[in-house]
Amino acid sequence: MQQYPYPVLLAEPEFGPGEATWAVAERLMARGLGVIPAQDTAGVTDTMTTGPDFGAALLGWNLFRSEDEFHEVVDEISALAPRPPVVLLSETASEQSVPLSAARRADGFFWLPADSPSYVAMQVEHLVRSHADELMAQFLAELTGDPDPDTEWISYLPGPGGDLAAVGDASRCLALPLPARGDLVPGGN
Repeated sequence: MQQYPYPVLLAEPEFGPGEATWAVAERLMARGLGVIPAQDTAGVTDTMTTGPDFGAALLGWNLFRSEDEFHEVVDEISALAPRPPVVLLSETASEQSVPLSAARRADGFFWLPADSPSYVAMQVEHLVRSHADELMAQFLAELTGDPDPDTEWISYLPGPGGDLAAVGDASRCLALPLPARGDLVPGGN
């Protein structure tokens, strides 16, 4: 199981509807994603601004008293750098009970009576992975001065015979020049 460096914020009231939302959280944890809960809108913004960088923010629709309140929270999340994907979850009786503007504003919208917790967790995991890859590309561009997102990176490790062997996923590794064999001196240079 892969462990992800960026946890997911799950904003859902502790009491009331939300059984399927918490089932999504269980599936996310089973997939190696950390889940940090928030039980109200103030908790969302406080946790997002003072906590770690997040891979995604999952917002339960029943957390919000109005459409305007939802948009205010998304505005605050959007002001963060880096901005994590926002996923809107709903367990309402009807898919149409979530305003279209709210569903469009989110990077993903799932109506939980129709989407299984496992499916939603798989889609959220994909969003987190894409977000992490984007952050890594930005980091490598800053580190190397190469802003080309198509640059492929790969690292090399010395094998038992002294030969260098490629390791890792080229999209996740950084190649740094190694000193020539003659440049290595016991005790340093």
